[in-house]
Amino acid sequence: ASHFFEIDAADFGEVVLTTAIGDSIGAGAGLLFDRSSRETVAAMELAGLVGFGSGLYFSKQTTFNRNDKLLLGLGAGLGFTHGFMLAHIVRRTDSAGGTREASFVQHLGGAMLGAGLGVVGTMAASSRVDFEKADLGEILLTTVVGDILGYGVAGVLELEGPNYWATIEAGGIGLTLVSLWAAKNTSYSKTDRLLMGYGIAMGGLFGSMSPMLWDPDASANSSGFLAGAATGAIAWGTAAQFVEYSQADIGEIALGSTLSSMAGGGLGFLLSEDDALAVGLMEGAGLLGTIYFGSAAFEKSFDGDDWMLGSLFSLYGVYQGLGLSMLLNADDRQVAGGVLFAGALGAMSGSYLAPRLSVTTTDAWMLLAGAAWGIWLGGWTTAVLTEQGEESDWGTFGMGVGNSVVATDITLALTSFGISQ
Repeated sequence: ASHFFEIDAADFGEVVLTTAIGDSIGAGAGLLFDRSSRETVAAMELAGLVGFGSGLYFSKQTTFNRNDKLLLGLGAGLGFTHGFMLAHIVRRTDSAGGTREASFVQHLGGAMLGAGLGVVGTMAASSRVDFEKADLGEILLTTVVGDILGYGVAGVLELEGPNYWATIEAGGIGLTLVSLWAAKNTSYSKTDRLLMGYGIAMGGLFGSMSPMLWDPDASANSSGFLAGAATGAIAWGTAAQFVEYSQADIGEIALGSTLSSMAGGGLGFLLSEDDALAVGLMEGAGLLGTIYFGSAAFEKSFDGDDWMLGSLFSLYGVYQGLGLSMLLNADDRQVAGGVLFAGALGAMSGSYLAPRLSVTTTDAWMLLAGAAWGIWLGGWTTAVLTEQGEESDWGTFGMGVGNSVVATDITLALTSFGISQ
């Protein structure tokens, strides 16, 4: 070979490495698939020769800098981890026709095969792309997210045996390949990471409750949380490459989607005893709210007065939801739904109406006086009805709150009409 190739020390090291990788792949495959010693040695020698020949041919065409070497180490580590799990997927049948548990030797073989393939894959990638350290971190984190996604999906679908492990492998390896292709063309600012953090929280919440949509006996679970959190990270990590939000924008998106979810969940509580409906409305409203507030964030901004008015409207909504549901003799679930629904709608309405309203200090005092007048009328109305023998499932207190709400609505409407003149 030396008559045909001029090999320096670096090239020689590469040849030795590719030969060792071939040996690892061949021996690993033999051990993983539980072949005989002769077959395993033959596979190792054949793969080693392929690695030796490939190293001789490509060594003059390839060079590896420090980041490339780190990438090779990362590929070996990720391949080792995923290869170790392969033994759970390729388990052989026993004499009785069932599957037998994989041995440690099979796990070791899978790890050797995976490590070898991981190095080969990253060698090919590094020869075409000049990765930076930030890219390597992105590849590692993306792989972890993929593994978490696969683990969560497998748990939600209640998979077992080879299907369980194959789902984890598919998530991890699939996103590793995606990140190797995309890492050089992506970057994440501080606000991008904040946006992904919001996606993880929202996705985890929605994912943990999703099994309740199709299983009436289900409850929030960790598998759904992991699947949802990973999905949220992927979705917002992708979106961050196309839009540039400020920290204030992200706060508005988070608040808007949270209030939308509260309104949807509250409406579900009001309409039905079925948790599936409440969860479906909560998640549907939350997603729609996210889409709307995400698209509108660039065009809207809120100052302190807007947030203050939104808070006041939210409190008034809570008051409305509590009072009206009690007045209508609603049960505990419906009262909670009324509070959530009206409070969330009040907060969104107040925040978005604030820039369009012109309310002076005098106007505010007039509205406050009108509200106090309504509460006073509601209290006296309750006293009169109680004297006449009227009753409520929520007692005198519930009737009083409900009557005060109705009276306050009337007095505020009259006061607002007077102010506008």
